[in-house]
Amino acid sequence: MIHFYDVLKNGYNKTKKQNMNGYELDKKLSNHNNQIYYNKKDNKLLHNINGTNSFSDVITDVYLAAGKLKDTSRYKESHEKLRQAKAKYKINDAIVTGHSLAGAIAGYISGKNDTVITANKGATIGQKVRNNETHHRTQGDLVSLLNSGSKHTINHENLNNSSNSLLGDALKAHTITNLQDLHINI
Repeated sequence: MIHFYDVLKNGYNKTKKQNMNGYELDKKLSNHNNQIYYNKKDNKLLHNINGTNSFSDVITDVYLAAGKLKDTSRYKESHEKLRQAKAKYKINDAIVTGHSLAGAIAGYISGKNDTVITANKGATIGQKVRNNETHHRTQGDLVSLLNSGSKHTINHENLNNSSNSLLGDALKAHTITNLQDLHINI
């Protein structure tokens, strides 16, 4: 098992871990935005997608808000990486994870046999959390507000709440550090 927070944090790190509790990084399929890990012993595939981390991702966020995420290169790249990894390892049921923008991407690229675990998933009007997904949302997070009442959403307390300002608390609610002490394992 791997701690969900560790997977997300590793994704944002410049240097990716080569091994995460038996899951080996596939250097050929992985890049900064997509980390593909395979556990040979358990025959399990893990695909982590990074959330917004560049200016071009802000443009992708706009496409997400407009309901056009599938038109972006970010979406298409993640979709292709997952398909390549499934073909390479002959897997039909991957674990797909993501935070923020990547949560939305993970939900869209995954198949019905995949297990999807997201945090503060970017949401648009009418977007649902699918049956194969568990969405972890921090109270006060604005990015995932439209998913706050979804059937498969688990709402968590904002541990970074400082009560200094509404905007500051909303930004702190969106960080993955709120998941650090929770026992969410993959």
